[in-house]
Formats: sequence, C-alpha cells, structure tokens
Amino acid sequence: MTQPAPNGESRPSPTGMQDGELLSRLNRLQRELNIIVGEIRARFSAGASKKNQPR
Repeated sequence: MTQPAPNGESRPSPTGMQDGELLSRLNRLQRELNIIVGEIRARFSAGASKKNQPR
C-alpha cells in the first residue's frame, strides 16, 4: 500500500483529490453498491419464490 513520507511530509494524493473528496466519493459508491446488492438479492428472492409456488 502506501508508505508514510519521510520527515512527516505530506504527499499529494495520486488522484489529485483531497481526502474529504475521496471519502465522500467512497461513501457514495458504497451506497450505490448496497443498492445494487439489494436489487440483486430481491431478484434472487423473487426467482426463488416463483420456483416454490405450486403449478
């Protein structure tokens, strides 16, 4: 991963984004991922319940 800069110097982010911006983007992406995971689970559940219904 990353290593601390010598003499306590701060290094600029490789993306050029501030830490706050990166954290904000990470939070947004995690929320979006959780929404997608919820949709996938809902579709699997719906598919499983259809298979268990009598014909």
